Amino acid sequence: MSTTEVPARVQPARVAVTVTLLAVLATVVAQLTMTADLAGREPAELFASTLRVLGYVAASGTVGSLVLVLLTNPVEGRAEDPTTAALTFSASVWATAWAASSVVTAATTLVRAELGGAVLPTPASGSSALDGVVVASVLTALAAGVVAALTHGGRTRRVPAAYLLALGALAGLVLTGHSAGADNWGWALLSLALHVGAVTLWFGGLLALVTQVATEAPTAGQLRQFSSVALGAFFGVVLSGVGNVLSRMSPAQLLDSGAYVLLLGVKIGLLVLLGLAGLGHRTRSIRKVEQGSPHAFWLLVAGELVLLAVATGFAVVLARTGF
Repeated sequence: MSTTEVPARVQPARVAVTVTLLAVLATVVAQLTMTADLAGREPAELFASTLRVLGYVAASGTVGSLVLVLLTNPVEGRAEDPTTAALTFSASVWATAWAASSVVTAATTLVRAELGGAVLPTPASGSSALDGVVVASVLTALAAGVVAALTHGGRTRRVPAAYLLALGALAGLVLTGHSAGADNWGWALLSLALHVGAVTLWFGGLLALVTQVATEAPTAGQLRQFSSVALGAFFGVVLSGVGNVLSRMSPAQLLDSGAYVLLLGVKIGLLVLLGLAGLGHRTRSIRKVEQGSPHAFWLLVAGELVLLAVATGFAVVLARTGF
């Protein structure tokens, strides 16, 4: 057994679980930071935020796996390719988890509303926030369930249809976010859609690269291709993040928002670190992969996955502050 076979067999599942737990832990820490703003509602809000971050991670894994299939093997009907089949099956597993988290979100939202403890943004259109969250969660669950069925067993012929459906399901994450309550909600939703799409593609792509290791190590060419995608996602996150904050809060409100500024500062710091990590990968790590370094790939993905998991947890709590 070579030194590359052991991580190929055990690492993908372990990485997925570890990244998910890190995102949940970051959510807990961020929620406790916001305790003063959510006094008396911490347990319910913490559970709701945890469900939401699980949905984000699962959505990222789904979209990232499907994107990597389309990037590395755009021709349909290549189920005999073990790497493509593994990525497609991974998308099915992630989509199943996404559907499950959406179902639980809808159910708990109804229960909390019945008990009078739900804290939901009120859409500028005046429609029921409760109805919007429940309907969006149910539709997301249905779409994710269909994606899971389309990709079950590593069936690659339906990947393009599954990818389009997964993109549609991302709308549920956008429509139930904090931008639904913004005064200029049209611009806010547009910027949030770009934000969610960019993060999902970036985060999910990294998870998919780890999944690919189960059958074969990604080539330097694939890593350079994904690095370009990640660079575009980075700028998309920065621009949409700035636009989203400014669409909902004036500079004066931002300075007076206390814990919100603290969490926003943490998120900005993480984004700076991610940018520096990406620069290092483009200038050093990928070259080491080309030279055959056995650890270069894990050094490339590990740091970014950790930072993105933590950033996702903080972002989910920021999205539920009500600002």
